[in-house]
Amino acid sequence: MGKRIQILDTTLRDGNKLPFLVLNTKDRLEIAHQLARLGVDIIDAGYPAASKPEAECVRLLAREVHGPRISALSRAIPGDIELAMKALLEADKPYLHIFLPLSRHFLSLYLKKSREQTLKLIEDSISTARQDDLPVQFSLAEIAETEEEFLLEATRVAVGAGAQVVNLADSNGTLYPARAAELIGRLAQLAGGDARLGVHFHNDLGLATANTLLAVEAGATHVEATLGGLGTRSGNTPLEEVVFGLEAFSERLGISHGIHIDQLDRTQSLISYITGVQV
Repeated sequence: MGKRIQILDTTLRDGNKLPFLVLNTKDRLEIAHQLARLGVDIIDAGYPAASKPEAECVRLLAREVHGPRISALSRAIPGDIELAMKALLEADKPYLHIFLPLSRHFLSLYLKKSREQTLKLIEDSISTARQDDLPVQFSLAEIAETEEEFLLEATRVAVGAGAQVVNLADSNGTLYPARAAELIGRLAQLAGGDARLGVHFHNDLGLATANTLLAVEAGATHVEATLGGLGTRSGNTPLEEVVFGLEAFSERLGISHGIHIDQLDRTQSLISYITGVQV
């Protein structure tokens, strides 16, 4: 089989944003152990800068869960990055995930930085983490609302700074599948073999799985998803749909993955039992 798709499961972070769902530390640890048995490559453990309990939970998962890489999320802010790196100190396989929205609205109203300053922020954030030889993923968010040439330049900077994965997040779930494939294809060509190109879709228009499969065909080799599609608003890309899609179209796509399909039902049953959310 050809290229191997790397799967990051974000059930414990992005899937934990439903207003009626609060996973405690015990729940998250139990789910994380099962995700390891499922064979995901990376577990998105949480966002340490959000709160002290969140940082402690990420630290616990980093210490107790073995097999997959354990990821801590951080904004492109030095203080956030420092907290995430501290939370990962005891991990066998630490993984730092930095993100930054790139839409004009976010840059002008919230970040209050020019394009040049934003590109420097991306470079500096990755360089800080790479000083400790941490694997780094940089996620460029709000890609549907970002001007394409700026997105290309940001990708080029992230790859040049040493990010192992440059991830593209359709934060509002508005990309049309053909457009997703076109954009990912262009960015994958830019990244070349120097970094994996990843995708993270939301399901507001019911297109997350279609967008993900088309992105894989266009060159993405890193996929982010949640079990049962748990997530804000209409949810995230459902991991089980993507995995069966990769299986069903493996000959066309020329890919492989590390998910143990015989563990999918057990994993989903555990998450449904803990959350009360039935698929």
